[in-house]
Amino acid sequence: MPTSPAEPLFHEEQPLQIRRLRWRVAILPILLTTLAAAQIGLGPRFGPHPVSSADLVVTTVLLWLVYAWLIRVRLVTDVARAGVTVGLSGFFRRHRVASKDLAACRETDFDARRDFGGYGFRRIGTTRTFIAGGTHGVRIELSDGGVVVIGSARPAELAAALARAREGRP
Repeated sequence: MPTSPAEPLFHEEQPLQIRRLRWRVAILPILLTTLAAAQIGLGPRFGPHPVSSADLVVTTVLLWLVYAWLIRVRLVTDVARAGVTVGLSGFFRRHRVASKDLAACRETDFDARRDFGGYGFRRIGTTRTFIAGGTHGVRIELSDGGVVVIGSARPAELAAALARAREGRP
């Protein structure tokens, strides 16, 4: 049975590899939690421009909500006959490459920090990278000379799906 142009040939969600950074990202919420607890517990307000306890608690809760949202972000890769779409769950921006623009694709190994400056969305000249973690992925050469590198835990399946999309096969 043929697939529709929108039906995914491949779908993958990968958590961002920020385990080591989680404590760094949590420093501000932890600091404000400590400050709020001290202000509520001890009573006096700190500094020449005191903040009300209610404002401090609301700000602390909002920071913890942002922190919880950030640690749940995933790199989402979808391949359909129309092309490949890569984005971060929870964010609205998506990068799309049409099937007609795919010149070639192959599995690749890399060191994200050394080769591209780290994880996430990167642009280096005509190369765009979308890497959540790991050292494996797919290198896509575009018909305009650009390159897209997508990190994947299943690079062989991703490369095969991209080849099928490029050829227009289901």
